[in-house]
Amino acid sequence: MDYLPILVFGLFGLAFPWWLRHLKAFIIGNTLYGGERGELLANGGQFFKVYFTAGLIISAAGAVGGIAGVMIVKGGLSTAAIVMIAAPFYAGYIFAFAYIKANITNLVWNNCPIGPIRFRSTLEAFGLAKLYIANAVAIIASLGMLTPWAVIRTFKYRARHIEVMAIGPLTDFRGSDTSAVQAAGAEVAEFFDLDLSV
Repeated sequence: MDYLPILVFGLFGLAFPWWLRHLKAFIIGNTLYGGERGELLANGGQFFKVYFTAGLIISAAGAVGGIAGVMIVKGGLSTAAIVMIAAPFYAGYIFAFAYIKANITNLVWNNCPIGPIRFRSTLEAFGLAKLYIANAVAIIASLGMLTPWAVIRTFKYRARHIEVMAIGPLTDFRGSDTSAVQAAGAEVAEFFDLDLSV
């Protein structure tokens, strides 16, 4: 058996949180407001902790699904049995995804000061998971017609859970030279459909 693909996938999985941290740090470090440059104070270990916990959630869901599968299959495999076996896997995946989104967003926003400005993000994994499930049901039931509604609903939820705080006088911001700002970066990101959001 060739273990190379497994090894490569495992190494990528271990390195991904640090890569993501460097990507976020690059974006924030190149964000300027009033001449003040952003800075990401969170470290790679904090990113890894979020992904490690999400991995434990998926593993636990898989274990529950596996145990349920063994118990159900003994009584005969039916459509209801298949649904009951698959449910823990899907629930675990959805919650793990929401956990990552909520905690990485909180970690980044809560650790990226810009001059006298600080941010406070309070996204919750359960709230985000319920939002994702409701959005998915609405989109499927409407054959995709409610996709814009789901997107706006998600943005509104995220906006309600972020605060901007000034820990110093806003006069600390100085004017910046906007004449040197080029639109090429934004246009290239749009062309390649890159997600450069924090």
